[in-house]
Amino acid sequence: MGKELIACPGCGKLVEVGKLVCPHCGMNIQTGESFETKVQRARGRRGRAERLGGRLAAAVVFVLVLLFLGGFLYQRRAEKVFENKPQEFAGYLMLMEQIDSLAAAGMTAEARAAGESLIKELNDRESRIVIEAAPTTYEARDTKRVPKSVRRAEKSLLRNLARKVEYKLSMLSVKPAQP
Repeated sequence: MGKELIACPGCGKLVEVGKLVCPHCGMNIQTGESFETKVQRARGRRGRAERLGGRLAAAVVFVLVLLFLGGFLYQRRAEKVFENKPQEFAGYLMLMEQIDSLAAAGMTAEARAAGESLIKELNDRESRIVIEAAPTTYEARDTKRVPKSVRRAEKSLLRNLARKVEYKLSMLSVKPAQP
C-alpha cells in the first residue's frame, strides 16, 4: 500500500499527509499560510523593531540638541550678566583666587574664613535679586529694567560661584595647630 496523499490548497499538487509544508509552493498545509506571507510578517516584525530603534535614536538626538541649546542660551545670558556688571563679578573672582593662594601658602584657616565670608556674601546677593516682583511706577521710571532672564542668569551664576567656593573649602584640609 502506498502513502496517503492530499491536494495542496495552494497549488493543487499531491503532498503526503504527514507533511506540514508543500514542497512545491511552500504553503503550510494545516494553516493555509504561504511562505511569502511568513517572510513578509517576519520583515514586518523586524521593521517595527527598526522603526522603534530609529525613533529612540531620534529622541536621544533631540534631547542632546535641547541640552546643547540650553547650555548655549545659558552661556549667552551669563555673558550678558558679566557685561552688565563686570566689576562686581571680577571682585568675586579675585576673592576666589585669593582663597586659592591662601590655601596654596598653607594658610587653610584664613582661606576657610575668607571662603565662608564669600559664600555668605554670594548668598546674600542672590537672595536680594527679585525675579517675579513688578517694580513700582517710581522704580520703573528711575531705574533701567533688567529682563527676567538676565536676573535668573545672575542668580544662577551667584549660586554656581557659591557652590564652587564650597567645593574648594571642602577640599581644604585643616592642619592641626602645632604647640
